[in-house]
Amino acid sequence: MKKSLVIALVMAFVLSIACTAFAAAGSFSDVPAKHWAYDAVNKLAKAGLIEGDNGRFLGDQPMTRYEFAVVIAKMLNNYDKADAATKTLIDKLSAEFTTELNTLGVRVKTLEGKTNTWVGGQTRFRYLADSPNAPNTKKLTGANQFDFRQRVFVYSNINDHFSAKARLSVTGKESGAFTSGGNGNSVGCDLLAITGKDVLGLDQIRVGRNPFDEFSYLLFSKAPGVDGARIDKQMGDVLFTGSVNNVVDTTPAGYTAPVGKAYTLTTGQFNYNVAKGTNLLAGYYWADIPGTSTATGSGTLLANAGHSFDSSQGWLIGVRKQLGGLVLMGDYVGTSLANPVNLSKNPTGWAVQLTNAQNNPQVGYPAGYIVDWKKPGTSAWAVSYRSIDSGAIPYGVRAFDQTAITESTDQYSMTNLASDNAKAWYLIYQNVLEKGLIMTLEYQNMKVKNLNVTGLTDSKLGQTYMVKFEFYY
Repeated sequence: MKKSLVIALVMAFVLSIACTAFAAAGSFSDVPAKHWAYDAVNKLAKAGLIEGDNGRFLGDQPMTRYEFAVVIAKMLNNYDKADAATKTLIDKLSAEFTTELNTLGVRVKTLEGKTNTWVGGQTRFRYLADSPNAPNTKKLTGANQFDFRQRVFVYSNINDHFSAKARLSVTGKESGAFTSGGNGNSVGCDLLAITGKDVLGLDQIRVGRNPFDEFSYLLFSKAPGVDGARIDKQMGDVLFTGSVNNVVDTTPAGYTAPVGKAYTLTTGQFNYNVAKGTNLLAGYYWADIPGTSTATGSGTLLANAGHSFDSSQGWLIGVRKQLGGLVLMGDYVGTSLANPVNLSKNPTGWAVQLTNAQNNPQVGYPAGYIVDWKKPGTSAWAVSYRSIDSGAIPYGVRAFDQTAITESTDQYSMTNLASDNAKAWYLIYQNVLEKGLIMTLEYQNMKVKNLNVTGLTDSKLGQTYMVKFEFYY
């Protein structure tokens, strides 16, 4: 395992150097001193929107397009101070050097607002390891400890009110799995949404495919491929968020409904800004997603065969509190199960997390992206604990399931059941090694909360580990 980890780290850093060199080489071409942009920059300097760098970019020497883009990037920070004529000049410069600005990672609001459509990307490499303890399970070994993912993002400003975003994702099942027929690889559109702002009396309306980010701080979440609609309305210090989503697009194992049936989750939530640095959540959800169990542990519940329910609904409260340079978050959910069999009718669950990340780590999974890839040298950490009864959170939006990477076909797989009948520690650390390069370390230690419904003799589920490198551009 140590040898494989060293190989993974070396490969990732080599790729980082190669990608950086390639990007720089592809964007360098001289800008002559007589280029029209020189005169434009001089005018902006006289207007006080930029300052010289020892006379370099205001002189009469040729510059690379990359160097010129650096000047324009600094200038964009003062866009709001410019008059209409000067803004037109800045827009012209931004259009001329769009490629170089993208290479620099400049995604400032001003530039994006003046560009109808732009493209970005993300390349991910992961090393995975685990120590499973449940019966009929096996460790990740060899090639299945490595995987990759390539994403291509497309964003577009349609008009003053509407914008669009889409994402194509190419995921390799494991290292070395590719064949001429594409075995072990899949391409999918896991994000495709239209967002309208200040329409129909609402602050925001979003329709389409998006990560699930409508409900709770920690307990409910799903990173890709949730189809639905979300609305947001600010009412003084209270933000209302409502949503309807199809969160399960295939039949859960052990359920007899027709394959392909869509299961829906509906939510309503109020986020109240009590005081500076303190927010409270209160919400309710309805889910027609069933709970199933099988003798082989392949159902949606961490329970033995003969345990099930038809649907669920419940209430949630949450808190987010700023504590100096730290942020404390907590959630508590109380659920009511329809027609439960050998399960408590009213399961509950809770989670708490402490982090030094100042952004809201919610989208995708509880830790989310707790650093900004555009800020090299920065880092953040988070530690959380959860305790969740079986059936308390609907299948398909269990936030921690997607962070516990194990063999998905295992009995009581931690990947599928990390947030059902479970109690666990979760730790994450992220570091922006260079601009556009994030390193992530994750660890989880999971146990069964209620052995009585499982037939197991040991509460230890196991541990999972991950090292991840992500390149943004």
